[in-house]
Amino acid sequence: MKHEQDIHKALDRLGSELAGNESIVDEVMRRIVQIPSAPARTGLIRRFKMFRPYKKAAISISAAAVLTLIGVFAAVTLTSPKAAYALEQTIKAMKNVRYIHLTRRDEQGRLTDERWIEIAPNGVQGRYRQEGKLPGHDMLVVDDRKTVFDYRRDKNTVILWDPDQHWYTYIHNIGQFFKDLQGAPGSVLIRENVGYKGRPAHLVRWLKLNQDIYIDPETKLPIAIGTDEFRYEQPPKGIFEIPAIPDGVTFVDKRRGATPTTQPAWMEKEQQAGKYFHAGRKALGKSQYEEAVRLFGETIEVQPGRNWAHFWLGRAYYELGRYDEAIERFTCVIDMFKKHGHVPEYAHLARGMAYRKKGMEDKAKKDFGKALGTMIGALRNIKGTGMFDYADDPVNRGKKLTKTERFIKMIIRLREITGRNFGFGPDNTVEQNEKAVAGWERWWLQHAKEYGAKPEKFQHDKPIDFKLEQ
Repeated sequence: MKHEQDIHKALDRLGSELAGNESIVDEVMRRIVQIPSAPARTGLIRRFKMFRPYKKAAISISAAAVLTLIGVFAAVTLTSPKAAYALEQTIKAMKNVRYIHLTRRDEQGRLTDERWIEIAPNGVQGRYRQEGKLPGHDMLVVDDRKTVFDYRRDKNTVILWDPDQHWYTYIHNIGQFFKDLQGAPGSVLIRENVGYKGRPAHLVRWLKLNQDIYIDPETKLPIAIGTDEFRYEQPPKGIFEIPAIPDGVTFVDKRRGATPTTQPAWMEKEQQAGKYFHAGRKALGKSQYEEAVRLFGETIEVQPGRNWAHFWLGRAYYELGRYDEAIERFTCVIDMFKKHGHVPEYAHLARGMAYRKKGMEDKAKKDFGKALGTMIGALRNIKGTGMFDYADDPVNRGKKLTKTERFIKMIIRLREITGRNFGFGPDNTVEQNEKAVAGWERWWLQHAKEYGAKPEKFQHDKPIDFKLEQ
């Protein structure tokens, strides 16, 4: 509050001199918009704009005066109270949302995916419209909750479904999603006032998927999840109406009671690819690597965008000693997620291991650097092991592991990468293993730069969140 009063005094003192100097006006306005406190920011912008109408033929403003004013603004930017944020605020804000307009763009700024989502009174997704504009994902879906219109433009096919047969959804219930995160301690890390593309924002990092969610400090609503950006606005009239079936397309009606129609060959192949994928998971789980290569290869031929088929094919190649092919598959997964602003750390870890097998240690360390911070952080927050466990277990996808098993598996991975253990032992006391975890943290702070990474700031005062089962 004191800093805001100082600014007003400075404006009173220097306003007449400042009025005609647009470069100084612009600089001070730039400082104002960085102030975290929304009420302070709004009030200062309103007052400061009062000086813009005045023009002078000649302006002489002292350097000391300019520095005084800008220095005061800098003090406010750095020391104003930051808005406290908790997931509960987003849960509450989502209750008032009726429509979401979601867009996704590629690295060149081109629109690749657009969705309109209606939120029903119970918070669940209602009517829905999605238009994808990528090769292999050129489609239009409209769901009016009576019929799902599924137009695969790249296949020249329209399919009609009952909503319970084929429900396209972004997040089934976004408010409940945040409520679930709130009720699962350790699921997220929150960093306040980090900003997003030049605008104020809080960051919520979902640890299971290492996904960044940006929250508007004023509305408390998500403004972005990964590269998906959100607006909350009234949709155009008729956006959820089922379109007419275009001329010249193959038409398939899957609704109950509809006259049976013959499926096109590509639909038969899609269904078969799903069977190959699940059989491939089982084969890999049984160490039948050649069979897994065959099955995942068949899957990818039909469904090239199925990321887990690529990853587990890479795992099979790795186990067979076919490291170049493994690297190719892991790179494919990394590139897929890069388009959506996501870093699949488990794939970087796997590719790093393959590079190491080829004696390419520099490339291996660069990949390890993408994963090690999260891996070491997971020793205190076991939720962080989620995707690593999923990737290592194609059959059960990590669902049956106890906390102790997750912890020990992460220690084994770390030991394999670095050759260090720091005194960890499954029969140790909690205090002894606390020291081992602290050893990993200190090591990473000292060596992160060697791996091309920034040192991670760990919560050293947070104990291991469970006791190892004896």
